[in-house]
This record gives sequence, structure tokens and C-alpha cells, in this order.
Amino acid sequence: MKNFVPDLVFDASNAVEGRLASVTAKALLEGKNVAIVNADKAIISKPIDGVVKWLQPWYGIHSWINPRKHSPRKYMTVDGYFRTSIRNMLPVDKVRGREAYKRLRVYEGVPKELASYQVETPKEVMWNGKEGHCTTLLELASYYGRKRVERA
Repeated sequence: MKNFVPDLVFDASNAVEGRLASVTAKALLEGKNVAIVNADKAIISKPIDGVVKWLQPWYGIHSWINPRKHSPRKYMTVDGYFRTSIRNMLPVDKVRGREAYKRLRVYEGVPKELASYQVETPKEVMWNGKEGHCTTLLELASYYGRKRVERA
């Protein structure tokens, strides 16, 4: 596998997850390689109880026969959740959408190989609401037991 060289590097810190996902999907469809760093700090604009109530019917679906084969895929990690939201905005049933999805990388934190790249965050995706009315993807992943929140 060849090395991934991104054309755009987006910082998801304090950015609304859905807005950043739509900007990223548009850039991917234009043919750019996109990397997203600090995905664990992306924000969903609902409190945690609202997010869990919204996701609960989807996470309750499973098959008794073979859950891995016949159940829908449910990503509870930070990068998996973010990648899935971007994938839902791409036409992955067509070759163009599948090729665009292959040009995406999502990271928790900033990896060493991307430290030298210029990181940008579009102004239209930034969260400017109240502090208690939002949930980070790290809080959501820790709720489902996939990531622990370190408290100082």
C-alpha cells in the first residue's frame, strides 16, 4: 500500500461533526485526499442523553442467527462513527463514491506523519452554541465503552 499524502487536513476540534462531514464529502468528490485529525474532539449538537436516545433503535438491531454476518454494522469508535457519517454522504453504490471514500483518513489526535502539514478548519463548521448542549465523539464512544475519558 502506498503512502497516503493528503491534499487537505481538517482539524475537528470544536467543529460540528455533521457540518465537517459534509465539507469533507464535497472535497472527496472533487478528487482530493482528505485527512481529519482530532476527530475525538468533534461535537454533536445534542446532549449525550439525546444522542443515545436517537441512536438506541439502530444499535438495538441485531440478528440471532449470525450477528456479525447479518446485522448492520454499528461503529462505536470515534473514527468509525465519523467515517460512517461521511460515508453516508457519498454515493458509495457508484464507483465515484467508493473511490472517494478510499481517499479518506480519520485520526484521533494528530499523528506524527501529519504534524508537518498545515491544518485548517472552515469557519462555517465551528460550534458556537452553549457548552452544555453538545456532546463530543469521545464522550459518545466512552458511553458505549469503546474509549475511556481521561480526567485530570
